[in-house]
Amino acid sequence: MPKKIEAPAIDLKDLVKIFRNVQKTRVAYLNNFSRYDNKQIKQLYSIIINVFSDIENELQKYIKVKVKTHPLYENYLKHVKGIGKITAAQLITMIGDIKRFPTVTKLWKYAGLGITNNKADRLKRGNKSKFNPKFKGLMYIIGISFLRTNSQYITFYDLARKRYQKKYPEWTKKHIYYASLRYMEKMFLAHVFNAWCRIEGIPMKVPYPVEYLGRKKIILPEDVVEGLKLPEPIWLKNSKEG
Repeated sequence: MPKKIEAPAIDLKDLVKIFRNVQKTRVAYLNNFSRYDNKQIKQLYSIIINVFSDIENELQKYIKVKVKTHPLYENYLKHVKGIGKITAAQLITMIGDIKRFPTVTKLWKYAGLGITNNKADRLKRGNKSKFNPKFKGLMYIIGISFLRTNSQYITFYDLARKRYQKKYPEWTKKHIYYASLRYMEKMFLAHVFNAWCRIEGIPMKVPYPVEYLGRKKIILPEDVVEGLKLPEPIWLKNSKEG
């Protein structure tokens, strides 16, 4: 019978932070490995890399146990294809407390998926970032994972790609690809926001397209992911159907 793994009495946020630091160190040694021709140095590097790899594996075990106790994972994230336990843990700890974000637009902005002056937010050399670059990187990894695993959210990528091809014929395939990927990431993050608020009983503003642009239906997480049992949403204005 396999030994039951118990996570130490450490917050998920701290576990993930330690894991990312160990991973960063291992990758740094791995990147430097090929620079050396000396066999003894290479052998030493191999030992160090293996040690950090073993630590990573142990930390992953703890994180996988710990993340299962988080309501967002149990009620939503574990049902989404392309979201593993480690990715879920990083996403949860990256956001921290959903009450930090009064609207999904604020969450998008923090994740580097916002819009400023009709242009997607980007890092600009010499300027202080207005978003969390690590969060933006995580969302990109999630988007790629969705495409590779044929996640439920790939529907949004396909819809966006067709729409952009028709609306912007001057766009390159690369431009359309990244714009469609971004749209899929935003829809997923909107559902993270929606599910988390519902789990904690937090009232939400009716999405802008429904309240002001005449869209008749709000696409909820359960409309995309089967098997969800989330509390009914609490809207601050209007109804679910607008």
